[in-house]
Amino acid sequence: MHNTLNNSPRWLLMWLLAGGLFMLGKAAVLFRMKITGTPWPMWKTLAWFCAWPGMHARDFDGCGQKCSLSPGIAIVKITAGGILLWGAARHFDNPLAAGWCGMIGLILAACRTLPKHGVDATG
Repeated sequence: MHNTLNNSPRWLLMWLLAGGLFMLGKAAVLFRMKITGTPWPMWKTLAWFCAWPGMHARDFDGCGQKCSLSPGIAIVKITAGGILLWGAARHFDNPLAAGWCGMIGLILAACRTLPKHGVDATG
């Protein structure tokens, strides 16, 4: 039988393992919330499970410290991160430099940029 995982790039296996562990952790937190009786509507559960990058469900629910960034600063950080991630990183000849540029772009685009709607974006 042909095994496609052995013929795929190593980075693909790494991302599949990382994504699987992350989703397993999310499922464990969700299971714990169900046991403790934390009532959430289905849309909020799906939003936390699929779109929220953190593991702390209470922070997503609005119990944590709210983000203090203004929307303008958040837009600038997301834009700068996108330019670094999808624009500048591909123009480096050195793969290490391209990786660092992309990682800095990802951090700028994803971290501390969520709006003030009960979401803990501080950590």
